[in-house]
Amino acid sequence: MGQIQLSRDGNKFAATCNNGHNELFLADFDRCTGILSNKTKLNIPIQQTDKNSTGLCFSPNGRFIYTVNYTNIQQYDTWDPDSSTAWYYVAGIDTISTYFMGYSMGYLGWDDKLYIGNWNGLGKTMSVIDSPDNKGIGCSWCPKCMRFPDTLGGATNPPCQPNYNLGKDTSINCWPVAVENTNTRSESLLVYPNPTSGRLIIRGCNIDAPKELYSHSGQLLLRTKENELDLSRFAKGIYILRCEGQVRKVVVE
Repeated sequence: MGQIQLSRDGNKFAATCNNGHNELFLADFDRCTGILSNKTKLNIPIQQTDKNSTGLCFSPNGRFIYTVNYTNIQQYDTWDPDSSTAWYYVAGIDTISTYFMGYSMGYLGWDDKLYIGNWNGLGKTMSVIDSPDNKGIGCSWCPKCMRFPDTLGGATNPPCQPNYNLGKDTSINCWPVAVENTNTRSESLLVYPNPTSGRLIIRGCNIDAPKELYSHSGQLLLRTKENELDLSRFAKGIYILRCEGQVRKVVVE
């Protein structure tokens, strides 16, 4: 196992895999195209011969990445170009008992704290990093600080939840997720009949302007200067028509 995470702003990608190589993969992530760039592979410092990289998590501001191994947790400073000083050892085994339930995965909570679980889900606690935006000891590691009243199966591993508050990319060049800014026109884009079983009439943009039809997932299906389209060859569903920066939803039934 391993873990893949995006930074809170959605612009940074990180991944690790429990394959014995103890590596951290970093890249910039384009939310509009889904393309990874500036890809980097780093070696996670080996502590107590532990090469089992099980998880990772970004700090709220995206500066730090916390890598989770079976027996230790470390902090990586993405702003530090010197690999010899970029790493900080946060924690090791958090118990003196014979049996230690190794660290598993980490997730960023909406209270800006990091929550780190343990394997097998038989415990009643999770560990917490209270100030993950702080470097080094200032991150405030708190072992077994989140306690549950009873053993609840996998409750001791944080839930995997997407960032519901991130929202869409509103940059001008990201379409159809976002609509680009355009000058106000006296006539807005009109398409009819809508829904349609085939014929679609387009009004409200220049006659010679290109009309583009996209699938609901953003794939360009048709580009033409015609003002009447025959959509009978397309499957039933929702499509997006774009002309001179104006966008309309088209339903084929």
